[in-house]
Amino acid sequence: VASKFLSDDDPHATMVYFGAVDETGHQHGFHPSVEQYVHAIGQVDHHVGQLITAVHSRDRYQQENWLILVSTDHGGRGTGHSGGHKVAEILTTFLIVSGEAAKRGKVETETYVVDLPVTALSHLGVQLRPEWKLDGKPVGLK
Repeated sequence: VASKFLSDDDPHATMVYFGAVDETGHQHGFHPSVEQYVHAIGQVDHHVGQLITAVHSRDRYQQENWLILVSTDHGGRGTGHSGGHKVAEILTTFLIVSGEAAKRGKVETETYVVDLPVTALSHLGVQLRPEWKLDGKPVGLK
């Protein structure tokens, strides 16, 4: 459904959520040594690839200014993520920033889930206002 929406409609922004990795982590463990967890990551990677293919298939893709952000909302330890504000492997997330507006190379600073919406808003040209009290910072943009 999301791929069709991206290829056929005219969105200015969209968000797609894949819960399989989190659900699998809770059931089997949040660790790269857990076969089911790694498999779930592979499945989500495949779905993200389908979304990117849909974006690239758009008739006006070359004239559009796409930014693709991929993130997680938290890490995990064991089969949970309680106490995440005090545990680095739970608090720290990854953030992939891809598109013409993205800096090339590795993001050298730690990123958190609060950085994702601020990065998206900045790319969309939204002037961030102090009264919004957003905790994040734009990450990975030129």
